[in-house]
Amino acid sequence: MQTRSFPSRPEGRSPAGAEIRYLMEGQTGGMIHAAVPPGQVNRATVHATVSEFWHVLSGEGQIWRRDASGEETTVLQGGVSIDIPVGTAFQYRCTGVDPLQFLCVTVPPLANTVGVIFGAGMDLASNALVITDGSAKFGGGSISAQWFSSSGKDLTGEFQLLSGFQAGSNTWFEVSALSGGGVAVRRVDATDFTGSNLSSQYLCVVQAGSKTCDAVPDWLSSRKNVRIQPVRGGAAYASLPDPTAVSDCKQTVELIDANGASCGTMDLQMASGACTTRQLEVGKDGTLIQPLADPAWSCGPGDRPCRPTWRWWSGLFR
Repeated sequence: MQTRSFPSRPEGRSPAGAEIRYLMEGQTGGMIHAAVPPGQVNRATVHATVSEFWHVLSGEGQIWRRDASGEETTVLQGGVSIDIPVGTAFQYRCTGVDPLQFLCVTVPPLANTVGVIFGAGMDLASNALVITDGSAKFGGGSISAQWFSSSGKDLTGEFQLLSGFQAGSNTWFEVSALSGGGVAVRRVDATDFTGSNLSSQYLCVVQAGSKTCDAVPDWLSSRKNVRIQPVRGGAAYASLPDPTAVSDCKQTVELIDANGASCGTMDLQMASGACTTRQLEVGKDGTLIQPLADPAWSCGPGDRPCRPTWRWWSGLFR
């Protein structure tokens, strides 16, 4: 039997980008508390091995879900419960002025490990790499990982990904698919638990089904504090800057070919002066979505308060 108290601060990030606290974990499933800050649009995700059940506690948001039978967008608010069956594509966002908070039950457990899950992501063939705390199995400072096929089959078992790793006060991992196969593993650090100011660096490349953490190519290691996302059917990448505090309220995106050569950049000016940027996203159709910084939020008319605002460029990376 287990009894746990509510964690005082977030303990990581979900594969889609929500701040999470681990509430319970067992052989048959797990339960987490998730929070999405105002204005954040989380990454589109498909779980290859687990189903999720949500109950919204507070805040306002929307979730898009798609499976073989169709797709729908659901309004999220306190008291609403939804399910996300295995294989369902989904993406969600916080539309209110307060964080969207919900409980999430995952069935079965995400990975065959006793370690806390620090990150996860998929390659272009929908094989999933799950990254975990490997200290219990491989010793202190170890980060472990485990590959799953698109059908949920365990491909490798838990293996040591990194050794001698030193985490910061708010550290997690993210995974980016590569056009030639496999994934690039990225370390992400935040200045505090809100995740509003990030810094990041790609650490290694792992081919699908491999247990080896290979060196990152020069074109990727030289691009710090960005996230790459495959576009144009995997023939190129969009380079998206991390959310952070900037003196000039703009974000710069870059288009990179499959070999790492820059094809050009685009500045997205939001307002004059300083601000804290938010996480950019690219839709499946190549649409670039930008949650605006607070100074650029839509306000009024009249006494109506300022509210989270987005803008987008349809098919920009098509």
